Amino acid sequence: TASCSTVLLNLQPGTQYTVNVCTVLENGEQSEAVSQTIYTDPSPPGKLNISSVCETSVCLSWDRPTDMEGVPHTFRVTWENSRGQRGSITTDENPTVLSHLRCGTEYSISVCTVLQSTGLMSEPVHTNVCTKPSAPEGLKVEDVRSRSVRLCWDTPTKMKGVSYTYRITYTCDGEEPKEQTTGSNSSSADLCDLKPGVEYSFSICTVLHNGSRSRACSAQAHTQPSPPGKLEMSSVCETSVCLSWDRPTDMEGVPHTFRVTWEDSRGQRESITTDENPTVLSHLRPVTEYSISVCTVLQSTGLESEPVHTTVCTDSCLKQLVSGLGLENYLLEKLTLKVVLEIRNIENESTNSLRSLPWCFMRKLMMMSTTAR
Repeated sequence: TASCSTVLLNLQPGTQYTVNVCTVLENGEQSEAVSQTIYTDPSPPGKLNISSVCETSVCLSWDRPTDMEGVPHTFRVTWENSRGQRGSITTDENPTVLSHLRCGTEYSISVCTVLQSTGLMSEPVHTNVCTKPSAPEGLKVEDVRSRSVRLCWDTPTKMKGVSYTYRITYTCDGEEPKEQTTGSNSSSADLCDLKPGVEYSFSICTVLHNGSRSRACSAQAHTQPSPPGKLEMSSVCETSVCLSWDRPTDMEGVPHTFRVTWEDSRGQRESITTDENPTVLSHLRPVTEYSISVCTVLQSTGLESEPVHTTVCTDSCLKQLVSGLGLENYLLEKLTLKVVLEIRNIENESTNSLRSLPWCFMRKLMMMSTTAR
């Protein structure tokens, strides 16, 4: 060549070459050669692959560098996070695990080929990865009601300075999963519009701004059954009452019974579990006020709804006797003059019925004393 520089092509990467340069005259006479020993750069690794990403580690692999068979070499792996914290290792392990990383942090990773004989490095190959955020712990289900629950959890560790939110997922049999998002400054959340008397699965995970999620922390719980509807008394006697109630809402297909509890003014308390509606409460005390409550009970768990209350006072024996004699309208009032005159005009009749007995007695009494009233 006539120029002062030239490019040597088709060399092997990572190989030692001796280059000789001499001056050549037109008649072919050559000067003494000047020699230089050089190494070609090793070829860089191929494509980088991330096979596993955890909270504090990633598993990294790469394709072999081309045309490096028989050339002793290793690899220099370097990583740096968004805070400028940097680390590196030299390894011949492929794949290799980078450990002791920060949770939920983005890292820039580069890998280059290194000649063992000279330490000469290839051009680096780059990739980016974000470690998984750490997960919330200790998920608890509290304040369980028929249509709502409160979830409480412990904040994830080693996430100081990392921006994140929480993603709550919940579902029950026969329904699509639902999600709710809450901020990182929260450690509890209320979930509403649940179905009563159903087992729900709840899970919560940490979510980074790029959508990366932590592992999930899970819990299960049954919602309370919905309470019975309005209580009604269809019959009140001296020692018993007949009680009925409207069906609890949205409990179709959920096996349940009812717990009926009654307590008198003396503090004597009794209860029964029944699926009969209406049901009769017996062996009560006459002329006694009772506080009665009814709640729905899940057959699978025994979980009870909020109770529905009412009060009732049992009848007296006197009232039953007066009613049997047909005199219930005169229990608290005197006989009017009109009724008295009607009694005097009653014809003689047999006392073959209980209701006729008092009227016949009063007629005879008035025959003895016309001023009797």
